[in-house]
Amino acid sequence: MSEIILPGFVDIHDHFREPSSKNLSETYANATRMMLASGYAVATDMPNTPGRETWYPERLEEKHSISQRKAWIAVGQHVGSQPESNNISYLAKLSRTALGLKFYFGHTTGVDHDYSVDEFRDAAQEWHRVAPNKPILAHAVGGELVKEVIGLVAQDLKHPLHICHTHHPDEVRAVDEAKQRGLETTIGVTFHHLFMTSYETKTKGWFAEMMPALSAQQHAEELSRMLVDGAIDMIETDYAPHAKEAKWKAESENPQRIDDPKAHTTCFGVGGIEHAVPMMLRQAKLGNISYERLTDVMSTAPAKLLGIEIGESTRFRWNTKDYRIETEDDMISGAKWSPYLGSLASGRIIDATIGGRTVIADGKPIKQHHEPLTQRGVTI
Repeated sequence: MSEIILPGFVDIHDHFREPSSKNLSETYANATRMMLASGYAVATDMPNTPGRETWYPERLEEKHSISQRKAWIAVGQHVGSQPESNNISYLAKLSRTALGLKFYFGHTTGVDHDYSVDEFRDAAQEWHRVAPNKPILAHAVGGELVKEVIGLVAQDLKHPLHICHTHHPDEVRAVDEAKQRGLETTIGVTFHHLFMTSYETKTKGWFAEMMPALSAQQHAEELSRMLVDGAIDMIETDYAPHAKEAKWKAESENPQRIDDPKAHTTCFGVGGIEHAVPMMLRQAKLGNISYERLTDVMSTAPAKLLGIEIGESTRFRWNTKDYRIETEDDMISGAKWSPYLGSLASGRIIDATIGGRTVIADGKPIKQHHEPLTQRGVTI
């Protein structure tokens, strides 16, 4: 097989960092061009944009405006609500054009401490009232915490829940148990939790630090099996385009990698989607995951979570030639580095259409206008 045609991929979990005065390594224009070149037809931005969190309607409208002017693919938005954001009264308005509500139960970029699940009860109840079919997405690390979140959202409220970026099989088992009880719950995994392990922090330092942290080898291998077997529903990128300079700053000022952003320089997250997608395609070419299952976890399932559909006229044609990732010179990502140098990959896009319009020709992305994705029920 020298070529393969796949549907456009859908990502439910991106951090484009615009607009922000604190992280200037990426923009909507550049990030979405990179996503298009990586096989994506839809991206979804997360709310914890440094310094301009999407807790309020004006911030959501600002992101929609930027997307409409600059994006190379359709971009949807998740909004957020934290106990200290005091924005529950705005959730009804936010729900009109947001695709989901994100809760950060543990610290990450822009969130500096952990919370109890019950602190989110009022916001969850209000979102269920105003947007009963739009998911709540949870940054929740650890099997016991995941169970508590499931208890609040999926069990008590009967509301659709997605657990983001699992890094441990216990979290997957908690979601699987909820599914067995008929609760509407899904779970995703990232490329870096499939392809990287905690041991890499010994040689890569901050360039291998994520939130949640990379897993031990045995857990990463089990996550891969769970993805193939269907216990994990989708791959989400958690694209976090930190520039090399930001990673080096953390490495030079905090080489012990102390997780205390108030007192120490930290820099969690990773890019590398340009290389990760072809690495996943190589796993399919090798037979470690079927192309049908790959389509499900990278297109069908994430589209279903967002309430959209990828139409028959949105197709990407890939070659399936193997190669070794040897340089960052051709990267589009604003981070300008990749954790996957030296890895083997398969596939580069030959051409592509979205909604019947040519968006990649002769391997080169072509700018097209794409309206922001603000509603469920849309076909891309």
